[in-house]
Amino acid sequence: MEKRLYYSLTRTQNSLHQYVKHILQKKGLKASPAQLAIMFLLYEKNNISMSYISNELELDNSAITRSIDRLEKYGFVKRVINSNDRREFAIEITESGMSEIQKAQKVIKEINNFIESKIKKERLAAFKEILDELNGILREELQK
Repeated sequence: MEKRLYYSLTRTQNSLHQYVKHILQKKGLKASPAQLAIMFLLYEKNNISMSYISNELELDNSAITRSIDRLEKYGFVKRVINSNDRREFAIEITESGMSEIQKAQKVIKEINNFIESKIKKERLAAFKEILDELNGILREELQK
């Protein structure tokens, strides 16, 4: 079993990513799952730095920059120069971005409902607990 654990996790993660991407496109959303993660973060706390986004999502700066570039091209976010330090800028969500987020929230809820309809609540709760525990273990190891 242990030889296949990483493989199973990776395969499931890839399948979930492809499924979510497919459903988002089918529902007419432009943003990818990774881009939506940035937008959800901006929805909760607007006008934030790219390094804050990078830290919160645990992604490298280059990945964040590419996603921000694409989101800006779609008109979902904009860069705002810091008046105190013109070398810095913050990222803000636009009205168009807010509209995309509202659509995405409905789609994500549908996806969650689909998954919950296929797997018993108790098993999902245990699975989430295990995922959270594993995430904690891995984060702790990375801090060493």
